[in-house]
Amino acid sequence: MACPDCKAKFKVAERQLKVAKGKLKCPRCEYVFVPRPERVEKVPLAPSVGPKEERAGKRVLVVEDTEFFRTYVAEILSDTGYRVLTARDGSEALSLLQKERVDLVLTDLLLPGLHGFDLCKKIKEMKVSPPIKVIMMTGVYKSIHYQMEGRWKYGADDFILKPFEAQDLLTKIDDLILFKKGEGKGGGSA
Repeated sequence: MACPDCKAKFKVAERQLKVAKGKLKCPRCEYVFVPRPERVEKVPLAPSVGPKEERAGKRVLVVEDTEFFRTYVAEILSDTGYRVLTARDGSEALSLLQKERVDLVLTDLLLPGLHGFDLCKKIKEMKVSPPIKVIMMTGVYKSIHYQMEGRWKYGADDFILKPFEAQDLLTKIDDLILFKKGEGKGGGSA
């Protein structure tokens, strides 16, 4: 799908169109529009940083309260080889983490109930080896102050600002769990 406003291309499953009742929200610029057939085309995802085979055994938990965006991110990750779990909020994420081992948690900050910062802190306090990496994503807390606080106070490994390109997200995740950059608290790339 191509956004009529920012021209960004993004993936939409048929079931997402049904859930959205014909209206879509661009994950990049958040423009809401009704898709027309001329905006639909087959768009392959850009080549990935790491090989699919290396990603195959890696598990990522996506924590996002917006169903459309959660599905969008989960499909990007699963299409490139990651095994993906999803949660709608911080409490559901913590419950999943008690049962499932994941390599990385990608969490929105503005979640109902348990805030993303607090979720990150609880994940970093878990006694698991190797420690679970956490990337915080936000469209609201965009200042460098929040990014630094997220790293120093809560232990986030990295931050990504919405809207983002799929390739930028994949690069950050690959760097943390395939290439082991950012070892230690708050050491990820900006």
